[in-house]
Amino acid sequence: LLRRTEEVAQRDQLIQQKERLYVELKAILARQPGPEVAEQLKAYQENLAEKQKQLKSMAAELHSNRQQVTTMKAEQESLLRGLSQLKRGYFAKQQRASDARAETAGGEEGDELSVLERGERGR
Repeated sequence: LLRRTEEVAQRDQLIQQKERLYVELKAILARQPGPEVAEQLKAYQENLAEKQKQLKSMAAELHSNRQQVTTMKAEQESLLRGLSQLKRGYFAKQQRASDARAETAGGEEGDELSVLERGERGR
């Protein structure tokens, strides 16, 4: 009877250990991802790949646009230099024409001034 009681006690201990192990394993399995998590992970990976592709495309477009801006700035500077040269040429031509008119009119104005001066002196 004593031996039988010891055997039963040992079996109870073994059963308790097995139950604890079972509970621990069940908890570990509960923490493991299920098939829906794997599907969600796959969807995230596909979405990430698509976003990376979009990012790469947008980066290439940005680079292209920056090059276009650089080209247009250079063209703008060139056009501004050309406009500045045209303005200088135009105003120089206007100044020469004005000087030429003043020289031709200057002789006549000088005559009018002389007449006025003579009139003032005569009084």
